[in-house]
Amino acid sequence: MDGGKSYKAQVPDPSTGLDLSKLPVPDADISKLSLTMPSSSTHTAVPLSLLENWELRERRPIGLANQLNLMAASALDLVWELSDSIPEELRALLKT
Repeated sequence: MDGGKSYKAQVPDPSTGLDLSKLPVPDADISKLSLTMPSSSTHTAVPLSLLENWELRERRPIGLANQLNLMAASALDLVWELSDSIPEELRALLKT
């Protein structure tokens, strides 16, 4: 015992069940942050070929994701067409 003080555990908020004593303390210097967009009067030239390469590099993974989505949807359609021949246990797994 330290000086006769007893420890009292924090009680979670009864409405949410969350222990609000563990929330981070707001930083006292938060008001010192600059929340305005930086502005500049200088311009940067980017070659068109570099922009075209960037666009191509960005489009490839998007196209691949679309192709994977189409393949997954097609496989699922095929499974549903054949669902009469699939045992009930496997059909339940497909629904989840």
